[in-house]
Amino acid sequence: MALENQLDMENQEYQTYKITVPSELDEVFSPFYYAKNNTDTPVTKTLFPNFQSLLIFSFGNKVTLNSNQDNEIIIDKYLYLGPVKHSFPYELDIGSEIFVINFKNDSFYRFFGGVFLEEQLLFPTTENFNNRCFTKFWKRLKLISVQEERVNFIIAFCKPYLAKRHIKSELLVNSKDFNLDPIKLVAKELKQTERSIQLHHKKYFGYSAKEVNRYNRFLKAIEKIDLYIKENKKIEWFEILDECGYYDQSHFIADFKYYIKITPSQFIKLYPTICNPVI
Repeated sequence: MALENQLDMENQEYQTYKITVPSELDEVFSPFYYAKNNTDTPVTKTLFPNFQSLLIFSFGNKVTLNSNQDNEIIIDKYLYLGPVKHSFPYELDIGSEIFVINFKNDSFYRFFGGVFLEEQLLFPTTENFNNRCFTKFWKRLKLISVQEERVNFIIAFCKPYLAKRHIKSELLVNSKDFNLDPIKLVAKELKQTERSIQLHHKKYFGYSAKEVNRYNRFLKAIEKIDLYIKENKKIEWFEILDECGYYDQSHFIADFKYYIKITPSQFIKLYPTICNPVI
């Protein structure tokens, strides 16, 4: 387990960390995320879409986010979001603190038996969730001040609830060739209809294979832009378009507006404020 300090580029008193998980849980969780606002003013960030389900725990003062419908939501103790398919802003008030669990692929379904829509933006009150008292869980996490110890506690708590992955999900996750249609490949291997595999994908992952393929193309472009910025090089836009499979500049810009509501040039300007999965 490693804790990577990511002090805000503009304000050294805004603390953020990414905490990796043990290798045997790489298919279940992405690195956990922690942030604390020690400044004397509220801090606004933008959550980058990641097609993952999130459990956000809030400690300290107010944390506010705005949904795609421009509804302001205050996180009291915890909040479920997912799968997150579009960006949205959130604000950490003075003295606020968050800890985020990121569930990969079908892992949220494997824990809780369901995937919920991002637009819901409310913590679900299904029977499975009620059987696990998250208020007690939140209280226990709040007592832990060391982030690695929080991760250890979360992992120990979660392991008994993790169901075995469905064979269809296993095959879909392991379809690594982006030039081939995973739905067709899995349907052929299992001798089932493509429609049945599509429905399984939507139910267990919370999004379609077509949706995630489009997102992966966009994410590849973001990763290349990120590399140019980190190496302090001029961004070669047409090279990115070609390597990521975009037809033209309009096609490229359309994906930026779809996922993060801004153009590529605006993304460069707002780069330090965006909670980006590749930073």
